[in-house]
Amino acid sequence: MKTEDAIKYFGSKAEIARVLGIGRSAISTWGDKIPPRWACQIHLITKGKVKASASDIRPTSSLRRYRPLKSKKRASSKAA
Repeated sequence: MKTEDAIKYFGSKAEIARVLGIGRSAISTWGDKIPPRWACQIHLITKGKVKASASDIRPTSSLRRYRPLKSKKRASSKAA
């Protein structure tokens, strides 16, 4: 989701900040793309009029940071 799309819908960065309950300075740090947490919130607040795609909500680049958990084999206990 692009920041400019949200600005077109809400009218200003100040209005976006008010609706989301965050400071205007936080929105200034977004750049061209809205962070996933806020993209999802904006999509819900606007009832889909400003759309958040799956890549907006969970970008693939963030998935690289996480490694799958290794499963530990449990030693079987024998009843005596």
